[in-house]
Order: sequence, then structure tokens, then C-alpha cells
Amino acid sequence: MQTNCVIQPPTPPSIFITTQVNYQKFCDQIKTLAGNEKFLFKITTKNLKLILKSPQSFRHVIKLLNDNSVEYFTYQAKKDKSYRVVLKNLHHSTSTKLIIQDLNEIRFSVRNVTNIRKKNQHSSPLPLFFIDLNPAPNNPEIFKLTTLCHSIVKIEEPHSRRDLPQCHRCHNYGNTRTYCNRSPRCVRCGKNHVSDMCEKSKNTPVTCALCGKDHPSNYRGYVVNKELQKSRNTIASTSHADASIRPVDSNHPDKNEQHVKWETSKDVSECLLSKSNKHQNNSG
Repeated sequence: MQTNCVIQPPTPPSIFITTQVNYQKFCDQIKTLAGNEKFLFKITTKNLKLILKSPQSFRHVIKLLNDNSVEYFTYQAKKDKSYRVVLKNLHHSTSTKLIIQDLNEIRFSVRNVTNIRKKNQHSSPLPLFFIDLNPAPNNPEIFKLTTLCHSIVKIEEPHSRRDLPQCHRCHNYGNTRTYCNRSPRCVRCGKNHVSDMCEKSKNTPVTCALCGKDHPSNYRGYVVNKELQKSRNTIASTSHADASIRPVDSNHPDKNEQHVKWETSKDVSECLLSKSNKHQNNSG
């Protein structure tokens, strides 16, 4: 007896709407766009989290938000994510074009190759390369590779990122610039423009876009950064997801090591900042 297996399309990422909207009117618009397809809202004090079922509905909603200048952020769809590995023990001067060519010859579809540089004053190149493969069933086979470009090499998973993802557009934590449609804020003066357009003199004090204090928005010692890092470490060690910051699927689900990405269901930066200020006032 033959059975027909229906392949379901991949679920699109959630959309977090940060502009205040007329909920009922907005809900009716989503009904029109989604048709008979189910969708869900998760409502918080800071945003609406919209969960859709199909990529087609996702595209329609994104167009609706863009056409109406509604601020939102989202994430990269799983099906579009590159499969990243680290190539070790290959001379730093090796042409990335040559690396791509050799990998293509053994049937790996390469999206990008980048030489890794040491984080020092001179940004010295290292015998390490990031290799980003296009999604494909044979990607895990790359870990069996022992030679490339006439060199003995080793392929490893990248280390889990230790720093928190911070958007270079709005400077909130938990999302990235590529998928952010919120108003830009300057990392130096905190005003509503992209950082590259800032006319502020380097000799004048900086202003944080998140709290208004005299440090840049990406300052690692920022109290919100420390609180979020603490929450992240707690989650990683206990594997219990917090209500506002939770880990999602690994880039390499077939491997044991977990690569953690962070979603925010509300503006945790502002929430933690208010908690910190309250604690300081009480202690004072």
C-alpha cells in the first residue's frame, strides 16, 4: 500500500512588532493576508510577537509592515542559514578563491570563506578560515576532510560566541542589524541616525542610546550587558529557558555542541536597566 507523504514547508521565524498598533485592525489585516492559515500573537508590554505558519504569509506580512513604516525585528529563516565550520592549519595567504574552487570540486556548495584574524593592534592573519556552506544534506561530510589546497588540514565546529548579539542599527540586545527594521540609534551620541552619519566630535563625551549615560551603546561594562550575560550563563548551565531570553536550535543540529542564538520577547535592555536603577536607589 502506497502512502503519499506531504512535505510541510519550513516554519518562518517569528516577527516582533515594536510599534504601537491598533491590535484589532492589525489582526484583521493578518487574517486577510494569511487566509485560512492559522497564526498566533504573543503580547508583551513592549512588543507583539507574531507567529506565522508559512514563508508566503511571512513575506506578505513583512511587506505590509514595510509599506506602513511599522518598526519590527525578526531573525534569519532556518532554511537560509549557512553551515559554518572552521578550517584549521591552512596558510593565511591562501587565496579564498582557491579554497572555494577546491571545495566545489569535491561537491561542497560554498557561500563564503573568510580568513580569521587575531584581535590585536595589527589584526594579524591566522592559519584559520571560516567556511560558510549553503544548506545541503552533505554538509556534515566536510568534517571528514583532511587535505585541502595541498595542505593537511582539520575541520572543526566554531566556538559558541561568548559575547551577546547586539544590533548595530538600534543597539538593543538579542537581534542583529540585517533583520532589524527599528529606528536607528547612534552608538556615540544616542540620537536617531545610523552611527556612520554621526557628526559628533571625537573629543566630546559620548551618550548611550539605551540609558543616556556617558559611555557608548556597545560598552562591554554596561550594566545591562552584564545582567544579560549573567542570565545567558545561567540558562546555558541549567538548560532551563528564561521567559524573556531563550536558546533556539543549533546551527549544526547533528552535532553535540550547542550553538546558542538568543531571542528576546520583550525589550530586555530597558527592563533590566529599570531593575538596576531600582536596586541602586534602594541601596543608596
